[in-house]
Amino acid sequence: MEIDYKELGFRIDKLSLLRRVTLGRIFQTYGLHFGQFPLLRYVIENDGCTQAEVAEFLGVSPASVALSTKRLSRAGMIEKSVDKDNLRRNTLKITSKGLEVANRCSQEFDEYNRRLFSGISSEERQILFDTLGKLLHNAFEGSEPDMHTLMRDMKELKNKHCK
Repeated sequence: MEIDYKELGFRIDKLSLLRRVTLGRIFQTYGLHFGQFPLLRYVIENDGCTQAEVAEFLGVSPASVALSTKRLSRAGMIEKSVDKDNLRRNTLKITSKGLEVANRCSQEFDEYNRRLFSGISSEERQILFDTLGKLLHNAFEGSEPDMHTLMRDMKELKNKHCK
């Protein structure tokens, strides 16, 4: 029996949604909103970055980053400080609590991924990886998009929809 393309697409959507819900629950356990984990990761990897740099990287508005950093600062996960050379610029640093939360979330992600892929051989994972790469290549008309590009495209779509 041949599998319908729509059914394959539905399965991909279902798995993606389930993964997003599961990750969202992990975030909630640690008092994070969905978009705050990528923000924490960026600050960890780019110590002393600005809110504008975070917004550009994540493909979200500066106002969204300002709100998230305010919440994360109140929660003791990041420190915001005003740049002494430019008082309109805030720089960000991770705190030990923020680092601990990010590491725990990462550990739970790893555990979830191990469970998700249990019973799938390394050969099957390679086939799945290659197949998903082909689908991404086809969907993006000839090249596999990076996450930054996709997030930027989502922001543009959202902005057009909200107008």
